[in-house]
Amino acid sequence: MHSRLESPDGKNQLPPAELIKSKCSDVLKSLRNHRHGWAFDYPVDPPDYLDIIKNPMDLGTIQKKVDNEQYRAIDDFAADVHLTFDNAMLYNGDGSDVHDMAKQLRAKFEKLLWDDSNERTGEQTLLEQQWIEMFKRLQAYQQEHNGSCNVPQRYHPDLKLGYWVGKLRYCYIKGTLKKEQVDQLVSIGFEWTCNREQCDKDKWTRIFKRLQAYQQEHDGSCDVPRNYSQDPQLGTWVANQRQHYKKGVLAKERCDQLESIGFQWTRIHEWTEMFKRLQAYQQENNGSCNVPQKYPLDAELKSQAAAYWLIKFLTL
Repeated sequence: MHSRLESPDGKNQLPPAELIKSKCSDVLKSLRNHRHGWAFDYPVDPPDYLDIIKNPMDLGTIQKKVDNEQYRAIDDFAADVHLTFDNAMLYNGDGSDVHDMAKQLRAKFEKLLWDDSNERTGEQTLLEQQWIEMFKRLQAYQQEHNGSCNVPQRYHPDLKLGYWVGKLRYCYIKGTLKKEQVDQLVSIGFEWTCNREQCDKDKWTRIFKRLQAYQQEHDGSCDVPRNYSQDPQLGTWVANQRQHYKKGVLAKERCDQLESIGFQWTRIHEWTEMFKRLQAYQQENNGSCNVPQKYPLDAELKSQAAAYWLIKFLTL
């Protein structure tokens, strides 16, 4: 038998599954009706998208999961919504229109989901059901990160944990966390505010170390492909550093740090390699540069990819 929780209108009693579906449907409707909602309503398929984004998600797919009652908890629904916007921000560099749209909708989502009181939506009961599991995952993260509980919002090894930590801080500010939960978090040194500047610096340093590791494994090269399948975030980060440098907004300290390891601000090596491969194809095919989209002898060298590669190089 289902336990029953109070519905959003405070009048009827709903079992947890129906409560979750009702709450998720209301939030999702607001997101899809937003002026930017169209950009995230369907799957996207640029040539290199699946090389960079390993777990695609969109609002239309989430709607189907809501309709089929596939979400057992609000947190699971929230993780998919965050994944939708995180993917958009990862694939589209900082400063692009789509990146900014995703950032705006993500902020709206947080407000929509957590502005209602826990008592009225029954969310406090759902939080209690997951508290022990998530707290253990936070403790595991803390042990692996020198005692820090500052899980990044887009923590790819555990996206749900990054979202959960952000939610805890929001609920604390709103005064909707139980005293025993607050005490438990305080006991492990949890910080209720995160210094954005310091968090940004720590994140940059972490990815810089990953670039150094890549360099050691690739004969001193820092030219991480944009669609580097082993670490998509690193490929996007490297492209963003070049864009910020070109725009004159990359801090001198970071410029110096990158240049100290031989980082190059243009990808001339990739251009040279791809151009030679295109010339080789041209010689073998009676002067034609029309590489088939699914060219079996060179998967990277195809018409769409070649055009994308050219645009990418010219805009760096």
